[in-house]
Amino acid sequence: MDDRMADGAFAGSIGRRAMIRGTVAGLGALYAGTSLGADAHAAGLAKNDSSDQLLAWLPAWRLREMLDRRELSSTELACFFLSRMDRIESRHHAFFATTPELALRQAAEADARIAAGECRGALDGIPITIKDNLEVSGELCSYGEASMADYVAPVDHPAVEFMRSAGSVFLGKTNVPGRREPGVVEQPSINPWAADRMPGGSTAGGAVALATGVAPLALGTDGGGSCRMPAAFCGLVGIHPTPQRSPSYVYAANFFALCGMGSAGVISRDVRDMATMLQVIARNDPRNLAAWPTPVPDYSARLEKGVQGLRMAWSSDLGMPSNHDDADTPATLDVLRKAALEFSDMGAVVEEPSINLHGLADLYTGIIMAASRRETARCNQSAGSDGVTSLLKVDTQFVQALEHRAELLGRMRKLFETFDIIMCPTVRTVPITWDRWTEGYFPWSHCIQVNMLGLTAMSIPAGFVRGLPVGLQLIGPPDSEPVLLGAAQAFMDSHPFTRPPSIGA
Repeated sequence: MDDRMADGAFAGSIGRRAMIRGTVAGLGALYAGTSLGADAHAAGLAKNDSSDQLLAWLPAWRLREMLDRRELSSTELACFFLSRMDRIESRHHAFFATTPELALRQAAEADARIAAGECRGALDGIPITIKDNLEVSGELCSYGEASMADYVAPVDHPAVEFMRSAGSVFLGKTNVPGRREPGVVEQPSINPWAADRMPGGSTAGGAVALATGVAPLALGTDGGGSCRMPAAFCGLVGIHPTPQRSPSYVYAANFFALCGMGSAGVISRDVRDMATMLQVIARNDPRNLAAWPTPVPDYSARLEKGVQGLRMAWSSDLGMPSNHDDADTPATLDVLRKAALEFSDMGAVVEEPSINLHGLADLYTGIIMAASRRETARCNQSAGSDGVTSLLKVDTQFVQALEHRAELLGRMRKLFETFDIIMCPTVRTVPITWDRWTEGYFPWSHCIQVNMLGLTAMSIPAGFVRGLPVGLQLIGPPDSEPVLLGAAQAFMDSHPFTRPPSIGA
């Protein structure tokens, strides 16, 4: 087990850190004969950025090419990102715990496989981060709770298991700063776009790591927007995959497992990278109670096909007006609508139909409360109290909520008979300030609705309001990832990732 992050520096032996510094110091000469400079535009960097700065922002697929051409080794790559983490972490708090020994061991194993011609695929030897509610065997896993601060996971979470088998290198466990209440272990992760703004919840640590160039890919979970909202707040790409394809962290016979409320998700700076990582974690896993036995789609199939001929719909609110809009909401909606209409210039047919999913946000609260009351009634019954009447009452409420869900799902199915993609705000405003976080983020977000209906959705960076990033959400029916990823790629071809101006190293 590796030591936890302390005072912004990953803990470990002086010898290991000296080795890492020495390796990184020699990378500049190593890059002299490579084609790194050609990637400056794609990485969103200035022409005068140094080669080591450029390496921090390259997509995983480009790093794969460099590994295959022996322009650098996986060990050198791991050392580079661990060193960068050491410099940046104290300012942004992306990690709960780092895993340098594990990372260097995995990198060395990847180098041996590559040398032997036994590369496991596109992510073999590529560094990633892992959200701290996903277990990594032998490593700390707090789930964001003080009571679990010293818990060591005995086994890998299924998504972690799949990434390990693909040969990925685990840099560390990222913060789960879902709230700022007492009892949460981590210091809140800092949004690199503005220190007084939150980076989202709860895969926020992973988003901050990517937005600061500490890793190219982040493995997270999305139970109600926990990949998409941090992506929107940090200028990244985030996805809630089809629940029946993605490993869920809820392995129990309940509503949340069957609807995929806690599916593993991905945050990235690059759409192609996202497709590659999704292909690794998407399995017909029998541990996922909602898993489908049909073949998993090829998520890269439409990356180069654009949106020609697609029918896309834009809605500013999905028929669910918010009472929590703020002064930045009008400008946010204006930027996002303009981004949505850009798809018509790319060959799609974009319309603005009337969409009415009113009541869907209340549905989430209703089901949560019904489930909670049901558990309370069961406890009362076990304790000898008269819990039968309570159970019957709560079960009736639960059934009513499910009936309402079925009605709303029927409306969405009707929409998808006409449209391939529904577009709406990921969040209806710019990244919120920390003092507003106590109000919760559901009032501003159109993410939870997707999870409640078991749909697929992703957030793409769509522009800026007052210098802060905002995200456009693309929603599709289950198994629509190839279409959504193709649309996202078409948009980002002309709107590449933008590095936060505060990150100068």
